[in-house]
Amino acid sequence: MRLVLDGTYLETIGSRLLELRKSKGYTQERLSEELDVSRQSISNWELDKSLPDTDRLLQLAVLYEVSLDYIAYGSSPNAEPDADSEDKDIPKAQFPTEDIKNIVTLLSDSEIMNRDTHRIRRFVLVAMLICAGLLIATMIVSLSLFSHLSTSSDTMNSELVSIDRILDQYTYAEVTKLDVEGNYAKDRVWLDTKNIKENDFIFTYTKPGSPKEMKFEYYKKTLMIPFAVVALLVVVELLLGISYMRLYSKKARK
Repeated sequence: MRLVLDGTYLETIGSRLLELRKSKGYTQERLSEELDVSRQSISNWELDKSLPDTDRLLQLAVLYEVSLDYIAYGSSPNAEPDADSEDKDIPKAQFPTEDIKNIVTLLSDSEIMNRDTHRIRRFVLVAMLICAGLLIATMIVSLSLFSHLSTSSDTMNSELVSIDRILDQYTYAEVTKLDVEGNYAKDRVWLDTKNIKENDFIFTYTKPGSPKEMKFEYYKKTLMIPFAVVALLVVVELLLGISYMRLYSKKARK
């Protein structure tokens, strides 16, 4: 059967959804809450601007107590049209009660899975941002460390540098140097000298042509730490990115 409104058959899915909603006394706002979609989505369906997805069609069929055939075709797809029908009752769904319960259960499970997927995707995105921040901070520290690395101290001048102020332990320090030729230099550097205190002196190395540029020797362990941390963060960031893309693709397929 087809629903007749003012003597005119409702031939579109949108027009049938509109009349079904009105027959049940639902507003677009209430229906949007029932289906967990926006009111604009309901309006677009009823104006035939878009179609509900499969899950929503099943929900609508159960909610309106009609068959999917009615929503799609206005009647069973194999039914013979009734030319003399006038204002026929909306056909009831032929689903057994147990089937309706199963459908509602499946839809509820699907919604729970969608929400869980959304939470996981949001968690992965936050983890990616945190990991990216740590990676950037580690790279900045590493660049500062390696900019003061002495790689050929035997060809450089050895001088004393004064530790003016300890800025952080393992050990970010403010240092100054004044050599016999009157070359003054001040810098903030990462040091791995143990038990260093303010007003101590340690050796620095300067190139003959760059007396104000200070270099320091570091333990091998110190040089390996930033490499290891950067490598670990890169791997974690890649794994998080792959996980996020899979979750995003999964949502797009749905």
